[in-house]
Amino acid sequence: TLLQACDKINTQLIILQEIDYDKQAFMDAVGGIQKIVDELSLAGYTELKSWVIVVNKNIGSVLLNRLETALKNWSYTLELKAGVDEVENTDEQKEISASIIKIPAIGVELLLRNQEISASPALPQLRSVFLKELHDYIGVVCTLPSPASGRFEVFDSPESSNDTSAPDTFSYLVDDVDSSLLAK
Repeated sequence: TLLQACDKINTQLIILQEIDYDKQAFMDAVGGIQKIVDELSLAGYTELKSWVIVVNKNIGSVLLNRLETALKNWSYTLELKAGVDEVENTDEQKEISASIIKIPAIGVELLLRNQEISASPALPQLRSVFLKELHDYIGVVCTLPSPASGRFEVFDSPESSNDTSAPDTFSYLVDDVDSSLLAK
């Protein structure tokens, strides 16, 4: 059953590469991996913890790739020129339109009083709203729970001690993103 579990994990990794950038879709895929790990834990496999660490590294590399692609799409959407919509539908244009994401609109009211222009909400508030939206977008991947091996311990083993060396989420991925992507 270990080989079947590896095949199921590989299938879930492929699903992680191809699903939409949506929190629930990612949760379902990672939940499927956790279910496989739980089955192996209940079956009493030894050295499951070290195997789960390797699986988490594989998941992390897939999610890092997805996060970098999502940040590229975020930047591209912000840099998008207004005239792109009027260009013919070539294969390149279809790929470009697939990478455009929906960034929530932030309403700004410009006021002109006594020859002074002001914005409502103020620019610092707009910046904080925008950064919150970006943070939530990054959080789709970074707040996913990482699979854990010790949720069910059938047999007493030396591994069953509460070792917190493995992270609970994939929040470390944002540190691994290419800094040029975050600077855009």
